[in-house]
Amino acid sequence: MSSIPGVTSVGVVGAGLMGTGIAQVCLQAGYDVVVFDSNPEAVLRADARIKKVLGDGFAGGSLVLANFMGELADCELIIEAVFERRDVKQAALKELGQIAPNSILASNTSTLSITDLASVTPDPRKVAGAHFFSPVPKMKALEVVRALTTSDETIALLIAFGASIGKDTFVAPDQAGFLINRTLIPFMINCINEWVALRGSMTMEQFDQAYKNALGHPMGPLTLADLVGLDVLTDAADSMWQQTRRPDHVCPEIIRQMVASGWLGRKSKKGFYTYPAKS
Repeated sequence: MSSIPGVTSVGVVGAGLMGTGIAQVCLQAGYDVVVFDSNPEAVLRADARIKKVLGDGFAGGSLVLANFMGELADCELIIEAVFERRDVKQAALKELGQIAPNSILASNTSTLSITDLASVTPDPRKVAGAHFFSPVPKMKALEVVRALTTSDETIALLIAFGASIGKDTFVAPDQAGFLINRTLIPFMINCINEWVALRGSMTMEQFDQAYKNALGHPMGPLTLADLVGLDVLTDAADSMWQQTRRPDHVCPEIIRQMVASGWLGRKSKKGFYTYPAKS
């Protein structure tokens, strides 16, 4: 894997699980990476996680921890990976468009309209979706989303970039959930609703195992929901519901109750399942 012509440095805005994973794969591909988060402690945690994985003898790209978003101005490609909320993502992209007018801007949103997010930037032609899947270092897919306003040049660059970091890249339309989540989110919602209806006749483990055995999936839908994050699932379902009004995009009430209780899945050590402290 190696960098592509015209891109030597990649900016990452958001140092959570996704942003950290994106930064890691870019470093491993030889890109210099600049990471910014409005929470300085999140940047330090990301730095520690990346260094722990890559080790002391790592010889790839360099990692810069930014104190200000303006430090990303010289990055040819900037990937936004902040909270999955329209207002937060639009604010980040608007600022990035002002401080880095010549850069390609890519949003890691999983459901929000790229055309809508791009509308607040100075040049929507340079904005597209770059939807990575979790955990980023392990998942091979990269979903590039073409907004109504995205140029062919922007799409071509992101396809080449995806290949350079070892991802199997495909282009999806700018519709609610794009390609993967447009079918995955309703599947998870329907499975969770079925689990609620079947409680008392099957254990969670039996329910998950049935799907694993029947479909050949590596994990059952309840385990998958915990891995994705029940808060993330709620936001994704709500976003898709707002765009489509389809009944299979309505977030199950039990998920809202779990999120309100702080049961977010693996990240909080409690979701459908309970996880050990170091899981």
